[in-house]
Amino acid sequence: MQRIQLQYLYRATKYVILEYQFFYSTLSGKTAFAEANHLSRSTFYSGERALAKLLKKENFYEPTSLVEDPEFTIRLHLFQLYYTLFNDIDDPFPDLDDLVTKLLDCYHQCFDRTLAPTQEVKLSFFLKVWLKRLGNQGNLTEETIKTPVTDETATGFLTQIQDLLRDTYSVSQQELDYVYYFLLSQDLVSPKDDQELAATFPLAKRLTDDFITSLQGGRIIVSRDKLNWTELRESLFSVHMQYTSFYIEPTTFTDPSKTTFFRDLYPAFDVIITRFITNLVQSHLVPVNGNSQVNLYFSYMFSLINSVPPEAVVDRVHIFVDFSQGCLYSSYVKKSLNAFDNANLVLESELSDDVDIYISDFHSKKVTAPQVVWQDPPTPNDWSNLADMILERKHSKLKQLSTTNDS
Repeated sequence: MQRIQLQYLYRATKYVILEYQFFYSTLSGKTAFAEANHLSRSTFYSGERALAKLLKKENFYEPTSLVEDPEFTIRLHLFQLYYTLFNDIDDPFPDLDDLVTKLLDCYHQCFDRTLAPTQEVKLSFFLKVWLKRLGNQGNLTEETIKTPVTDETATGFLTQIQDLLRDTYSVSQQELDYVYYFLLSQDLVSPKDDQELAATFPLAKRLTDDFITSLQGGRIIVSRDKLNWTELRESLFSVHMQYTSFYIEPTTFTDPSKTTFFRDLYPAFDVIITRFITNLVQSHLVPVNGNSQVNLYFSYMFSLINSVPPEAVVDRVHIFVDFSQGCLYSSYVKKSLNAFDNANLVLESELSDDVDIYISDFHSKKVTAPQVVWQDPPTPNDWSNLADMILERKHSKLKQLSTTNDS
């Protein structure tokens, strides 16, 4: 389907005109370009008007990041277009392949770092769009991006870029700062300290601080000392750093129906994330549409899952196992329950008011908690019913808490 989509793009008149407008308008006249691409003058001019309407409709010139420089916005949206449509299908601008290969070689030599395939493709596409815009005299305004380059290795890399492009392109310090800004935002270089990142991406720091404050101030987390706050902060900052700078409109992890699995399994995290995204939409600090909301949901969920241990969350389900046949049977069930890694279970050693589910081979009148009675070894259906009960208990614990916080 992607290949078919790309073939339609190649044949679209508006796409030919888009490339002229953004990459060749200072290098060729309209008539000559139209003839070279087998378009009549009338077709070219009508297509130009249609493209202008389309770009306006799609808010092509509206900033979607903190940087309001018109050239930055154009480059970002072109980068989104080419990365989304061409990624893993075809390479745009083959005339730049040799030059971009040399630039990538410089990167590898300077940073002694192996890039994952997705990282290399992203960097390659970024460099190609950047070079095409430079070649068409699309330049950033002065002092648009103030990125303190304090790393000597990064400085050496940027100097090599300037030397390689000197004969063909005019590369100002502002343009080098732009490249470094991209490398930082995509975690392709490692700054010396967090202060550099905070200074370069102030809104990312603010959003991260707000998320951490929301997490600390709520009643979802019950054991704050068990969290790896440094790991969580770094993970969240990486999400916000990309989101507030070179954010690419997501085409994966955007299906809202897929969040149901995580909502059921991690209801406490769902409460935290949903509340924060709602506040983010209302704050208007950054644009948040439907796809980006879902994408942010997954990013936040994975950050929390990786950094917050189950025992630190309020939706822990306490289970007491008590088989009349003795500890042998009870130990078997406990061992099986320990395999429920993501269920956030606490296996109690004695009966108390904290117990949420009581598992035995007989019903007990002395127990007020919901009871599960297994008079035979549990079947897959028994385990499935228990899993449903655990999820139901987790949600009931959070229902009142969520209602209180929302009000």
